[in-house]
Amino acid sequence: MRDVDQTLEITAVVTHCIDELNKQLPAAGRLTTTPDTLLVGDGGVLDSLGLITLFVSIEQELATKHAITCPLLDTLMSETDGNPMETIGSLVHWINQNANIGT
Repeated sequence: MRDVDQTLEITAVVTHCIDELNKQLPAAGRLTTTPDTLLVGDGGVLDSLGLITLFVSIEQELATKHAITCPLLDTLMSETDGNPMETIGSLVHWINQNANIGT
């Protein structure tokens, strides 16, 4: 299991990327940054372009600023039984468990 600092670092990146995406969205389409905010599935406010934009942004920031690589888009496109990235909390958990740290 990764340490608490790693989880906080990942959470900060995800929150920052959401804040940046929100600047481009109308007020009604903005995401909150709580762990239970729905990203994927029925009830999510992002369209497919918004979701891809968010995930690419997260992947890039993790890679360039923290040496963390994770295939968010590949996983999103390949999941057939539920989605491990359905909410912000589950996305952070998935990254923490599946990312390559320091590669």
